[in-house]
Amino acid sequence: MTAYIISGALEGSLLARRKLRFLAASHVTNFCFAVGALRFLAGQPGFALTHVWKIYFGVNMAKCVQFAVALAFSSKSAPGSGQKELEMPWDESDDAPRFAQEPSAVPAGELPP
Repeated sequence: MTAYIISGALEGSLLARRKLRFLAASHVTNFCFAVGALRFLAGQPGFALTHVWKIYFGVNMAKCVQFAVALAFSSKSAPGSGQKELEMPWDESDDAPRFAQEPSAVPAGELPP
């Protein structure tokens, strides 16, 4: 249960930093691992519910490690330190559309595009 809570918090931090490509890739990878492990173990003699829980725990632990490493690479340094943020190959480009606009950019009574 603790791994699930920690991975959820780390995922929220990655969402706030807009690491969407990484999150999508990690969720697809974790899903494929879980389905593959379930298919493999389901055909084994002695397969039980405890094996499903172990796979669930393994996926959540993998998410904790993946998300913590991604946050370590994407964490911004302290303002004014002169250090640059580490770039990851899956980082979003700067020309990605922004959903939030300045309040003055949208006339009163109109919806933003």
